[in-house]
Amino acid sequence: MKKSIVILIVFGLFISCNDLEEEVYSSFLSSNFYQNEAQLQSQNLGIYNTFKHVQWERYNYQFLSMPGQYSTTRLGSDVWWKAPIYGIHETQNASQLNSIWTLAYQAISRANTVIKYAPTSPLYENDLELVDQYIAEAKWLRAYTYFTLVQMFGDVPLYKEPVETPDNNVLYRSRTASEEIYELMVEDLKFAVEKLPVIWVNTPSGRVTKGAGNFLLGKIYLTMAGLPLQKTE
Repeated sequence: MKKSIVILIVFGLFISCNDLEEEVYSSFLSSNFYQNEAQLQSQNLGIYNTFKHVQWERYNYQFLSMPGQYSTTRLGSDVWWKAPIYGIHETQNASQLNSIWTLAYQAISRANTVIKYAPTSPLYENDLELVDQYIAEAKWLRAYTYFTLVQMFGDVPLYKEPVETPDNNVLYRSRTASEEIYELMVEDLKFAVEKLPVIWVNTPSGRVTKGAGNFLLGKIYLTMAGLPLQKTE
């Protein structure tokens, strides 16, 4: 008896599913999302959210900030410190580098989406200065992320637009010469320096400003003057 009831229920579910029709009342797409400042802000805060990941914070410190005499005195037997100091790459190091790579391209993808679609906002005609501030913020974050990548990996794939197709030629690009990536960083930061506010009003603290734009642009110019580019001009 129980078996028959189960069969009837399953059969009834199959029949009822055929009668279901879903009516979509609204949906958010990249092309229709940026209707107000709150939505612009939520997208940019999503870029920042990538950098809150413990792997981004910890591994950036290990591979970029930490190498030096101080860290060698703490080396011990921990393989975490060997890669940035001595260039020794072990399985554990590969996992750390993969985490940074993945998080970086998540941030770049989100930044590219803002840069492409923020100009479609109704605010773009009514308050161009405001929208440009959010685009400038996204460009600063993109430049910062690419700067991290080229310092760790040298030549890396360059994405200036969001990936919106499953085409493997678009998804999996070959590496781009780091000099071209530095040129994009400089272009992004010049825009950021011009458009970012001196201070954000009525917004969470910790967001990049005009001062941060000047700082990162200066650091990138100094880096470009050294190896491997040696662009001292």
